[in-house]
Amino acid sequence: MRDGGSSYHPRMEQAAQLLISSADAAFVEIVTDAFGADVDQVGLGEDWPGLLRHIDPHRWQLLVLDVDPGDDRWHDWIPLIKPAENRLIAVMITASREAEHAVSATRHGFWDYLVKPVERTRLREVIADARSVLDQSAHFDAAEPEETGDASRSRPHRSRLLGQSPAMQEVYKQIGMIAPLDVDVLVTGESGTGKELVCRALHYHSPKKDGPFIAINCAAVPESLLESELFGHEKGAFTGADAQRIGRFEQAAGGTILLDEIGDMSPTLQAKLLRLIQDRTFYRVGGSELIRSDARVIAATNQVLEKRIEQGLFRQDLYYRLSVVAIHLPPLRDREVDAILIAHDIIARLNREIGRHITSFHPRTVRAILRYAWPGNVRELENVMKQAMVIAHGSVLLPSFLPEHVQAHATETGRGGRSRFKVPTIRREPDPSAVGIPIAGGELSDPYHTIARQCLECHHLDAFAEAVAGIEREIIRQAVAEHEGNLSAAARHLGITRVTLRRRMEQFNLTRSVTLD
Repeated sequence: MRDGGSSYHPRMEQAAQLLISSADAAFVEIVTDAFGADVDQVGLGEDWPGLLRHIDPHRWQLLVLDVDPGDDRWHDWIPLIKPAENRLIAVMITASREAEHAVSATRHGFWDYLVKPVERTRLREVIADARSVLDQSAHFDAAEPEETGDASRSRPHRSRLLGQSPAMQEVYKQIGMIAPLDVDVLVTGESGTGKELVCRALHYHSPKKDGPFIAINCAAVPESLLESELFGHEKGAFTGADAQRIGRFEQAAGGTILLDEIGDMSPTLQAKLLRLIQDRTFYRVGGSELIRSDARVIAATNQVLEKRIEQGLFRQDLYYRLSVVAIHLPPLRDREVDAILIAHDIIARLNREIGRHITSFHPRTVRAILRYAWPGNVRELENVMKQAMVIAHGSVLLPSFLPEHVQAHATETGRGGRSRFKVPTIRREPDPSAVGIPIAGGELSDPYHTIARQCLECHHLDAFAEAVAGIEREIIRQAVAEHEGNLSAAARHLGITRVTLRRRMEQFNLTRSVTLD
Protein backbone atom coordinates (compact mmCIF):
# COMPACT_ATOMS: atom_id res chain seq x y z
CA MET A 1 0.00 0.00 0.00
CA ARG A 2 2.02 2.90 -1.27
CA ASP A 3 0.97 6.23 -2.73
CA GLY A 4 3.25 8.43 -4.77
CA GLY A 5 3.39 12.20 -4.54
CA SER A 6 1.08 12.76 -7.53
CA SER A 7 -1.72 10.67 -6.04
CA TYR A 8 -1.62 12.26 -2.61
CA HIS A 9 -4.69 14.39 -1.86
CA PRO A 10 -5.11 15.68 1.71
CA ARG A 11 -8.66 15.51 3.05
CA MET A 12 -9.09 19.11 4.10
CA GLU A 13 -12.61 18.61 5.46
CA GLN A 14 -11.33 16.48 8.33
CA ALA A 15 -10.93 18.11 11.73
CA ALA A 16 -7.40 16.72 11.92
CA GLN A 17 -5.30 15.03 9.29
CA LEU A 18 -3.35 11.87 9.98
CA LEU A 19 -0.40 11.36 7.67
CA ILE A 20 1.31 7.96 7.67
CA SER A 21 4.62 7.71 5.95
CA SER A 22 5.35 4.01 5.65
CA ALA A 23 5.95 1.34 3.03
CA ASP A 24 4.58 -1.35 5.38
CA ALA A 25 0.90 -2.03 4.60
CA ALA A 26 0.37 -3.97 7.85
CA PHE A 27 1.83 -1.13 9.88
CA VAL A 28 -0.42 1.39 8.12
CA GLU A 29 -3.45 -0.73 8.98
CA ILE A 30 -2.48 -0.90 12.65
CA VAL A 31 -1.97 2.87 12.90
CA THR A 32 -5.20 3.57 11.02
CA ASP A 33 -7.12 1.30 13.38
CA ALA A 34 -5.57 3.01 16.41
CA PHE A 35 -6.44 6.46 15.07
CA GLY A 36 -10.01 5.44 14.29
CA ALA A 37 -10.45 7.62 11.22
CA ASP A 38 -9.62 7.82 7.53
CA VAL A 39 -6.00 8.68 6.87
CA ASP A 40 -3.79 9.94 4.12
CA GLN A 41 -0.65 7.98 3.32
CA VAL A 42 2.59 9.02 1.78
CA GLY A 43 4.83 6.13 0.75
CA LEU A 44 8.17 6.23 2.49
CA GLY A 45 11.27 5.63 0.39
CA GLU A 46 10.45 7.45 -2.81
CA ASP A 47 8.22 10.23 -1.54
CA TRP A 48 9.96 12.28 1.14
CA PRO A 49 9.43 15.44 -0.99
CA GLY A 50 5.72 14.59 -1.31
CA LEU A 51 5.41 14.33 2.45
CA LEU A 52 7.02 17.70 3.06
CA ARG A 53 5.03 19.32 0.28
CA HIS A 54 1.69 18.37 1.80
CA ILE A 55 2.31 19.28 5.42
CA ASP A 56 -0.14 22.10 6.02
CA PRO A 57 1.22 24.58 8.60
CA HIS A 58 -2.18 26.24 9.02
CA ARG A 59 -3.92 23.32 10.69
CA TRP A 60 -3.16 20.60 13.19
CA GLN A 61 -1.94 17.28 11.84
CA LEU A 62 -0.59 14.05 13.21
CA LEU A 63 2.34 12.48 11.39
CA VAL A 64 3.39 8.89 12.05
CA LEU A 65 6.73 8.38 10.37
CA ASP A 66 8.00 4.86 9.81
CA VAL A 67 11.73 5.32 9.27
CA ASP A 68 13.84 2.66 7.59
CA PRO A 69 17.18 2.81 9.43
CA GLY A 70 18.88 1.61 6.23
CA ASP A 71 17.73 4.70 4.32
CA ASP A 72 20.46 7.26 4.92
CA ARG A 73 18.34 10.06 3.49
CA TRP A 74 16.44 10.49 6.75
CA HIS A 75 19.44 12.48 8.06
CA ASP A 76 18.67 15.17 5.48
CA TRP A 77 14.86 15.11 5.59
CA ILE A 78 14.12 14.93 9.33
CA PRO A 79 15.31 18.50 10.03
CA LEU A 80 13.04 19.79 7.24
CA ILE A 81 9.81 18.48 8.79
CA LYS A 82 9.93 21.12 11.57
CA PRO A 83 7.00 19.83 13.66
CA ALA A 84 6.80 22.89 15.93
CA GLU A 85 6.75 25.48 13.16
CA ASN A 86 4.23 23.42 11.18
CA ARG A 87 1.99 22.92 14.25
CA LEU A 88 2.48 19.22 13.76
CA ILE A 89 2.52 16.28 16.15
CA ALA A 90 5.15 13.94 14.77
CA VAL A 91 5.88 10.41 16.00
CA MET A 92 8.89 8.48 14.71
CA ILE A 93 8.80 4.69 14.64
CA THR A 94 11.84 2.72 13.57
CA ALA A 95 13.57 -0.60 14.04
CA SER A 96 16.79 1.20 14.91
CA ARG A 97 17.92 1.26 18.51
CA GLU A 98 20.76 3.65 17.77
CA ALA A 99 20.90 6.63 20.11
CA GLU A 100 21.51 8.84 17.08
CA HIS A 101 17.97 8.29 15.82
CA ALA A 102 16.35 9.05 19.16
CA VAL A 103 18.50 12.13 19.75
CA SER A 104 17.84 13.43 16.24
CA ALA A 105 14.08 12.92 16.55
CA THR A 106 13.95 14.68 19.91
CA ARG A 107 16.24 17.51 18.84
CA HIS A 108 14.12 18.22 15.78
CA GLY A 109 10.85 18.41 17.68
CA PHE A 110 9.32 14.93 17.39
CA TRP A 111 6.70 14.28 20.04
CA ASP A 112 7.53 10.61 20.60
CA TYR A 113 9.98 7.99 19.43
CA LEU A 114 9.06 4.28 19.40
CA VAL A 115 11.27 1.31 18.61
CA LYS A 116 9.92 -1.69 16.71
CA PRO A 117 8.42 -4.06 17.50
CA VAL A 118 5.82 -1.71 18.99
CA GLU A 119 3.12 -3.27 21.11
CA ARG A 120 -0.35 -2.49 19.81
CA THR A 121 -1.48 -1.23 23.22
CA ARG A 122 1.48 1.13 23.44
CA LEU A 123 0.76 2.45 19.96
CA ARG A 124 -2.88 2.98 20.88
CA GLU A 125 -1.82 4.97 23.95
CA VAL A 126 0.43 7.23 21.91
CA ILE A 127 -2.23 7.79 19.24
CA ALA A 128 -4.92 8.41 21.88
CA ASP A 129 -2.76 11.00 23.63
CA ALA A 130 -2.02 12.66 20.31
CA ARG A 131 -5.71 12.82 19.48
CA SER A 132 -6.39 14.39 22.86
CA VAL A 133 -3.91 17.11 22.01
CA LEU A 134 -5.57 17.59 18.62
CA ASP A 135 -9.02 17.78 20.22
CA GLN A 136 -8.03 20.48 22.69
CA SER A 137 -5.81 22.45 20.30
CA ALA A 138 -8.70 24.62 19.18
CA HIS A 139 -8.75 26.17 22.66
CA PHE A 140 -5.08 27.12 22.53
CA ASP A 141 -4.04 30.15 20.55
CA ALA A 142 -0.28 30.43 20.72
CA ALA A 143 -0.07 32.41 17.51
CA GLU A 144 -1.72 35.57 18.82
CA PRO A 145 0.50 38.45 17.66
CA GLU A 146 1.92 40.73 20.27
CA GLU A 147 0.85 44.33 20.01
CA THR A 148 3.71 46.70 19.33
CA GLY A 149 4.23 50.38 18.75
CA ASP A 150 1.43 52.86 19.29
CA ALA A 151 -1.23 50.17 19.49
CA SER A 152 0.29 48.66 22.60
CA ARG A 153 0.94 52.01 24.26
CA SER A 154 -2.59 53.19 23.65
CA ARG A 155 -4.04 50.28 25.61
CA PRO A 156 -1.94 49.93 28.78
CA HIS A 157 -4.96 48.54 30.65
CA ARG A 158 -4.67 45.20 28.88
CA SER A 159 -3.39 43.25 31.88
CA ARG A 160 -3.13 39.47 32.05
CA LEU A 161 -5.86 38.99 34.64
CA LEU A 162 -7.20 35.65 33.42
CA GLY A 163 -9.72 33.10 34.64
CA GLN A 164 -13.07 31.60 33.79
CA SER A 165 -13.87 29.92 37.11
CA PRO A 166 -16.91 31.00 39.15
CA ALA A 167 -14.55 32.40 41.80
CA MET A 168 -12.89 34.69 39.26
CA GLN A 169 -16.21 35.68 37.73
CA GLU A 170 -17.14 37.06 41.14
CA VAL A 171 -13.88 39.02 41.24
CA TYR A 172 -14.62 40.49 37.80
CA LYS A 173 -18.10 41.54 38.96
CA GLN A 174 -16.61 43.26 42.00
CA ILE A 175 -14.07 45.09 39.86
CA GLY A 176 -16.86 46.24 37.54
CA MET A 177 -18.96 47.55 40.42
CA ILE A 178 -16.15 49.13 42.44
CA ALA A 179 -13.88 50.61 39.74
CA PRO A 180 -16.16 53.55 38.77
CA LEU A 181 -16.61 54.60 42.42
CA ASP A 182 -14.23 57.09 44.04
CA VAL A 183 -13.57 54.88 47.07
CA ASP A 184 -10.47 53.30 48.53
CA VAL A 185 -10.14 49.51 48.26
CA LEU A 186 -8.45 46.66 50.13
CA VAL A 187 -7.35 43.70 47.99
CA THR A 188 -6.45 40.50 49.84
CA GLY A 189 -5.16 37.12 48.75
CA GLU A 190 -2.25 34.74 49.06
CA SER A 191 1.14 35.67 47.69
CA GLY A 192 1.38 35.25 43.94
CA THR A 193 -2.36 35.29 43.19
CA GLY A 194 -2.18 38.44 41.06
CA LYS A 195 -3.37 41.12 43.47
CA GLU A 196 -1.51 43.86 41.61
CA LEU A 197 -3.34 42.91 38.40
CA VAL A 198 -6.66 43.40 40.21
CA CYS A 199 -5.44 46.78 41.45
CA ARG A 200 -4.41 47.84 37.95
CA ALA A 201 -7.77 46.71 36.60
CA LEU A 202 -9.51 48.87 39.22
CA HIS A 203 -7.45 51.85 38.07
CA TYR A 204 -7.78 51.35 34.33
CA HIS A 205 -11.56 50.98 34.58
CA SER A 206 -11.99 54.03 36.81
CA PRO A 207 -12.55 57.74 36.06
CA LYS A 208 -8.87 58.25 37.02
CA LYS A 209 -7.59 55.89 34.29
CA ASP A 210 -5.82 58.74 32.48
CA GLY A 211 -3.88 59.61 35.62
CA PRO A 212 -0.75 57.81 36.88
CA PHE A 213 -0.75 54.40 38.56
CA ILE A 214 1.95 54.41 41.24
CA ALA A 215 2.79 51.17 43.08
CA ILE A 216 5.03 50.84 46.10
CA ASN A 217 5.87 47.70 48.05
CA CYS A 218 5.77 48.66 51.71
CA ALA A 219 7.71 45.54 52.71
CA ALA A 220 10.56 46.26 50.29
CA VAL A 221 11.41 49.76 51.55
CA PRO A 222 13.18 50.17 54.91
CA GLU A 223 10.95 51.75 57.55
CA SER A 224 13.33 54.72 57.92
CA LEU A 225 12.88 55.57 54.22
CA LEU A 226 9.26 54.60 53.66
CA GLU A 227 7.78 57.80 55.12
CA SER A 228 9.89 59.94 52.80
CA GLU A 229 9.07 57.63 49.89
CA LEU A 230 5.33 58.04 50.49
CA PHE A 231 5.03 61.67 51.60
CA GLY A 232 8.24 63.24 50.32
CA HIS A 233 10.57 65.51 52.31
CA GLU A 234 11.87 69.05 52.42
CA LYS A 235 15.49 70.02 51.92
CA GLY A 236 17.42 69.59 55.17
CA ALA A 237 14.68 67.52 56.81
CA PHE A 238 17.31 64.95 57.84
CA THR A 239 20.91 64.09 57.17
CA GLY A 240 21.37 63.52 53.46
CA ALA A 241 18.22 65.43 52.44
CA ASP A 242 20.07 67.74 50.05
CA ALA A 243 17.00 68.65 48.03
CA GLN A 244 13.24 68.63 48.21
CA ARG A 245 11.67 65.28 47.28
CA ILE A 246 8.19 64.77 45.90
CA GLY A 247 6.62 61.68 47.44
CA ARG A 248 4.53 58.99 45.82
CA PHE A 249 1.21 60.48 46.96
CA GLU A 250 2.01 63.71 45.15
CA GLN A 251 3.23 61.79 42.10
CA ALA A 252 -0.08 59.91 42.03
CA ALA A 253 -2.14 63.13 41.85
CA GLY A 254 -5.19 62.57 39.66
CA GLY A 255 -4.54 58.81 39.60
CA THR A 256 -4.13 55.80 41.88
CA ILE A 257 -1.53 54.74 44.42
CA LEU A 258 -1.13 51.07 45.33
CA LEU A 259 0.25 50.31 48.78
CA ASP A 260 1.31 46.71 48.35
CA GLU A 261 1.97 44.53 51.41
CA ILE A 262 0.40 47.13 53.68
CA GLY A 263 0.30 44.58 56.48
CA ASP A 264 4.04 45.14 56.95
CA MET A 265 3.73 48.91 57.46
CA SER A 266 4.87 50.16 60.90
CA PRO A 267 2.20 51.41 63.37
CA THR A 268 3.69 54.93 63.22
CA LEU A 269 3.23 55.17 59.46
CA GLN A 270 -0.18 53.55 59.77
CA ALA A 271 -1.30 56.50 61.90
CA LYS A 272 -0.13 59.01 59.28
CA LEU A 273 -1.77 57.00 56.51
CA LEU A 274 -5.03 56.94 58.48
CA ARG A 275 -5.03 60.75 58.62
CA LEU A 276 -4.41 60.96 54.88
CA ILE A 277 -7.30 58.60 54.15
CA GLN A 278 -9.62 60.50 56.52
CA ASP A 279 -8.72 64.10 55.60
CA ARG A 280 -6.97 63.65 52.23
CA THR A 281 -4.14 65.82 53.52
CA PHE A 282 -0.52 65.23 54.62
CA TYR A 283 2.78 66.99 55.32
CA ARG A 284 6.12 66.25 53.72
CA VAL A 285 8.78 65.08 56.17
CA GLY A 286 10.24 68.25 57.73
CA GLY A 287 7.62 70.43 56.05
CA SER A 288 4.91 72.76 57.32
CA GLU A 289 2.80 73.05 54.17
CA LEU A 290 -0.41 71.05 54.26
CA ILE A 291 -0.74 69.18 50.98
CA ARG A 292 -4.04 67.86 49.66
CA SER A 293 -4.17 64.45 47.95
CA ASP A 294 -6.77 63.38 45.42
CA ALA A 295 -5.13 60.03 44.63
CA ARG A 296 -7.22 56.94 45.04
CA VAL A 297 -5.71 54.58 47.61
CA ILE A 298 -5.69 50.84 46.96
CA ALA A 299 -4.05 48.63 49.57
CA ALA A 300 -3.07 45.00 49.07
CA THR A 301 -1.81 42.33 51.44
CA ASN A 302 -1.28 38.59 51.65
CA GLN A 303 -1.59 38.67 55.42
CA VAL A 304 -4.71 38.19 57.51
CA LEU A 305 -5.09 41.69 58.92
CA GLU A 306 -7.53 40.55 61.62
CA LYS A 307 -4.72 38.44 63.13
CA ARG A 308 -2.28 41.36 62.83
CA ILE A 309 -4.80 43.48 64.76
CA GLU A 310 -5.01 40.84 67.52
CA GLN A 311 -1.20 40.85 67.72
CA GLY A 312 -1.16 44.64 68.01
CA LEU A 313 0.68 45.03 64.72
CA PHE A 314 -2.05 46.70 62.68
CA ARG A 315 -4.41 49.53 63.57
CA GLN A 316 -8.03 48.50 63.78
CA ASP A 317 -9.32 51.91 62.72
CA LEU A 318 -7.14 51.85 59.60
CA TYR A 319 -8.39 48.38 58.80
CA TYR A 320 -12.00 49.53 59.00
CA ARG A 321 -11.23 52.48 56.75
CA LEU A 322 -9.64 50.25 54.14
CA SER A 323 -11.97 47.26 54.29
CA VAL A 324 -15.23 49.10 53.64
CA VAL A 325 -14.72 47.97 50.06
CA ALA A 326 -12.68 44.77 49.82
CA ILE A 327 -11.87 42.24 47.12
CA HIS A 328 -10.48 38.80 47.97
CA LEU A 329 -8.55 37.05 45.22
CA PRO A 330 -8.89 33.24 45.54
CA PRO A 331 -5.84 30.97 45.41
CA LEU A 332 -5.16 29.13 42.17
CA ARG A 333 -6.06 25.76 43.72
CA ASP A 334 -9.65 27.00 44.18
CA ARG A 335 -10.06 28.25 40.62
CA GLU A 336 -10.93 24.98 38.83
CA VAL A 337 -9.33 24.89 35.34
CA ASP A 338 -7.96 28.45 35.41
CA ALA A 339 -4.44 27.07 35.85
CA ILE A 340 -4.56 25.66 32.31
CA LEU A 341 -5.90 28.90 30.86
CA ILE A 342 -3.15 30.89 32.57
CA ALA A 343 -0.49 28.35 31.58
CA HIS A 344 -1.55 28.65 27.93
CA ASP A 345 -1.22 32.41 28.12
CA ILE A 346 2.21 32.19 29.74
CA ILE A 347 3.45 29.73 27.12
CA ALA A 348 2.11 31.88 24.27
CA ARG A 349 4.07 34.84 25.64
CA LEU A 350 7.22 32.80 26.24
CA ASN A 351 7.01 31.44 22.69
CA ARG A 352 7.49 35.00 21.45
CA GLU A 353 10.09 35.94 24.03
CA ILE A 354 12.45 32.97 23.77
CA GLY A 355 11.64 31.66 20.30
CA ARG A 356 9.85 28.40 21.13
CA HIS A 357 6.93 26.91 19.20
CA ILE A 358 4.86 25.15 21.87
CA THR A 359 1.29 25.00 20.58
CA SER A 360 -0.42 22.53 22.92
CA PHE A 361 -0.10 20.50 26.10
CA HIS A 362 0.22 16.75 26.43
CA PRO A 363 -2.84 15.31 28.28
CA ARG A 364 -0.66 14.24 31.19
CA THR A 365 0.79 17.75 31.37
CA VAL A 366 -2.76 19.09 31.69
CA ARG A 367 -3.44 16.51 34.39
CA ALA A 368 -0.33 17.51 36.34
CA ILE A 369 -1.13 21.22 36.16
CA LEU A 370 -4.71 20.69 37.32
CA ARG A 371 -3.80 18.33 40.18
CA TYR A 372 -0.83 20.20 41.60
CA ALA A 373 -1.89 22.50 44.48
CA TRP A 374 0.26 25.52 43.40
CA PRO A 375 1.12 26.88 46.88
CA GLY A 376 2.91 29.76 45.14
CA ASN A 377 -0.15 30.40 42.96
CA VAL A 378 0.18 32.14 39.58
CA ARG A 379 3.71 33.31 40.34
CA GLU A 380 4.82 29.70 40.88
CA LEU A 381 2.95 28.58 37.77
CA GLU A 382 4.79 31.16 35.68
CA ASN A 383 8.13 30.10 37.15
CA VAL A 384 7.40 26.42 36.39
CA MET A 385 6.39 27.24 32.82
CA LYS A 386 9.62 29.18 32.33
CA GLN A 387 11.64 26.22 33.61
CA ALA A 388 9.76 23.90 31.28
CA MET A 389 10.32 26.14 28.27
CA VAL A 390 14.08 26.17 28.84
CA ILE A 391 14.29 22.45 28.08
CA ALA A 392 11.21 22.17 25.86
CA HIS A 393 11.42 21.10 22.24
CA GLY A 394 8.83 20.33 19.61
CA SER A 395 5.29 21.70 19.55
CA VAL A 396 3.80 19.85 22.56
CA LEU A 397 4.60 20.59 26.19
CA LEU A 398 5.38 17.14 27.59
CA PRO A 399 5.09 16.25 31.29
CA SER A 400 8.80 15.39 31.28
CA PHE A 401 9.56 19.10 30.77
CA LEU A 402 7.97 19.95 34.13
CA PRO A 403 9.87 19.95 37.43
CA GLU A 404 9.70 16.57 39.18
CA HIS A 405 7.47 17.77 42.04
CA VAL A 406 4.84 18.93 39.52
CA GLN A 407 5.39 16.07 37.07
CA ALA A 408 4.60 13.57 39.84
CA HIS A 409 0.94 14.66 39.78
CA ALA A 410 0.50 13.57 36.15
CA THR A 411 -0.40 10.00 37.15
CA GLU A 412 -2.13 10.47 40.50
CA THR A 413 -5.87 10.08 40.87
CA GLY A 414 -6.30 13.62 42.11
CA ARG A 415 -4.83 16.37 44.22
CA GLY A 416 -3.08 14.96 47.23
CA GLY A 417 -3.43 11.47 45.77
CA ARG A 418 -7.20 11.37 46.40
CA SER A 419 -9.84 10.72 43.82
CA ARG A 420 -12.11 13.62 42.93
CA PHE A 421 -15.23 11.45 42.88
CA LYS A 422 -16.67 8.68 45.02
CA VAL A 423 -16.70 5.20 43.54
CA PRO A 424 -20.37 4.23 43.23
CA THR A 425 -21.72 1.29 45.17
CA ILE A 426 -22.41 -1.74 43.01
CA ARG A 427 -26.06 -2.66 43.45
CA ARG A 428 -25.78 -6.26 44.42
CA GLU A 429 -26.48 -8.33 47.50
CA PRO A 430 -23.28 -9.24 49.36
CA ASP A 431 -22.10 -12.82 49.49
CA PRO A 432 -22.06 -13.91 53.17
CA SER A 433 -19.26 -16.36 52.42
CA ALA A 434 -16.98 -13.68 51.00
CA VAL A 435 -14.11 -12.41 53.13
CA GLY A 436 -13.83 -8.60 53.34
CA ILE A 437 -10.51 -6.93 52.58
CA PRO A 438 -9.43 -4.61 55.44
CA ILE A 439 -9.09 -0.97 54.43
CA ALA A 440 -8.94 2.36 56.27
CA GLY A 441 -12.28 3.00 57.93
CA GLY A 442 -13.80 -0.46 57.42
CA GLU A 443 -13.87 -3.36 54.99
CA LEU A 444 -14.04 -3.33 51.25
CA SER A 445 -17.51 -4.33 50.08
CA ASP A 446 -17.99 -7.80 48.60
CA PRO A 447 -18.57 -6.73 44.96
CA TYR A 448 -15.09 -5.18 44.79
CA HIS A 449 -13.58 -8.18 46.51
CA THR A 450 -15.27 -10.46 43.98
CA ILE A 451 -14.05 -8.44 41.03
CA ALA A 452 -10.52 -8.43 42.42
CA ARG A 453 -10.50 -12.20 43.00
CA GLN A 454 -11.91 -12.90 39.53
CA CYS A 455 -9.23 -10.71 38.01
CA LEU A 456 -6.40 -12.36 39.95
CA GLU A 457 -7.63 -15.89 39.31
CA CYS A 458 -8.15 -15.35 35.59
CA HIS A 459 -5.17 -16.25 33.42
CA HIS A 460 -6.34 -14.16 30.49
CA LEU A 461 -3.76 -11.50 29.65
CA ASP A 462 -6.38 -8.76 29.37
CA ALA A 463 -8.17 -9.61 32.63
CA PHE A 464 -6.85 -6.64 34.56
CA ALA A 465 -7.59 -4.15 31.78
CA GLU A 466 -11.10 -5.56 31.35
CA ALA A 467 -11.83 -5.33 35.08
CA VAL A 468 -10.65 -1.72 35.26
CA ALA A 469 -12.56 -0.84 32.08
CA GLY A 470 -15.71 -2.40 33.49
CA ILE A 471 -15.56 -0.30 36.64
CA GLU A 472 -14.75 2.83 34.64
CA ARG A 473 -17.69 2.17 32.33
CA GLU A 474 -20.07 1.83 35.28
CA ILE A 475 -18.81 5.05 36.89
CA ILE A 476 -19.24 6.99 33.64
CA ARG A 477 -22.66 5.44 32.99
CA GLN A 478 -23.96 6.45 36.40
CA ALA A 479 -22.43 9.95 36.23
CA VAL A 480 -24.07 10.68 32.87
CA ALA A 481 -27.38 9.27 34.07
CA GLU A 482 -27.23 11.23 37.33
CA HIS A 483 -26.77 14.47 35.38
CA GLU A 484 -29.52 13.51 32.92
CA GLY A 485 -27.24 13.45 29.89
CA ASN A 486 -25.53 16.79 30.61
CA LEU A 487 -21.98 15.86 29.61
CA SER A 488 -20.40 19.10 30.86
CA ALA A 489 -21.86 18.58 34.34
CA ALA A 490 -20.90 14.89 34.34
CA ALA A 491 -17.34 15.70 33.27
CA ARG A 492 -16.98 18.25 36.08
CA HIS A 493 -18.32 15.70 38.54
CA LEU A 494 -15.74 13.16 37.43
CA GLY A 495 -12.88 15.67 37.28
CA ILE A 496 -12.17 15.08 33.58
CA THR A 497 -12.63 17.14 30.44
CA ARG A 498 -15.75 16.91 28.32
CA VAL A 499 -13.62 15.69 25.40
CA THR A 500 -12.26 12.83 27.50
CA LEU A 501 -15.77 11.93 28.68
CA ARG A 502 -17.11 11.80 25.12
CA ARG A 503 -14.21 9.60 24.02
CA ARG A 504 -14.75 7.21 26.93
CA MET A 505 -18.47 7.03 26.13
CA GLU A 506 -17.69 6.16 22.52
CA GLN A 507 -15.19 3.56 23.72
CA PHE A 508 -17.79 1.96 26.02
CA ASN A 509 -20.66 2.38 23.55
CA LEU A 510 -22.61 4.62 25.94
CA THR A 511 -25.14 7.30 24.99
CA ARG A 512 -26.57 10.30 26.79
CA SER A 513 -29.82 8.45 27.35
CA VAL A 514 -28.39 5.99 29.89
CA THR A 515 -30.47 5.62 33.06
CA LEU A 516 -29.75 4.62 36.62
CA ASP A 517 -30.80 1.15 37.68
